[in-house]
Amino acid sequence: MTTKLNLTVKDTTAKKAKAYAAKNKTSVSKLVDEYLEKLTNKTPKNDFKSFVEKYAGTLKSRTEPINIEKERDEYLKEKYGI
Repeated sequence: MTTKLNLTVKDTTAKKAKAYAAKNKTSVSKLVDEYLEKLTNKTPKNDFKSFVEKYAGTLKSRTEPINIEKERDEYLKEKYGI
């Protein structure tokens, strides 16, 4: 269930919020809802568990250790077209 909520903010703040929401493919309502949820939730959402739950599976796993020198060389070759 949702409820309408009227807010009054500065014009510049509203413009920035709309631009931010569009850039992040969401709505201002969703941004405000998530912010208020975090603000009023008794269990902090900023703990490590919620971070892991949010981002789990977004990184590629590696089967071999990272060779930093090799990675740096490949990056520089790509950057400078060598």
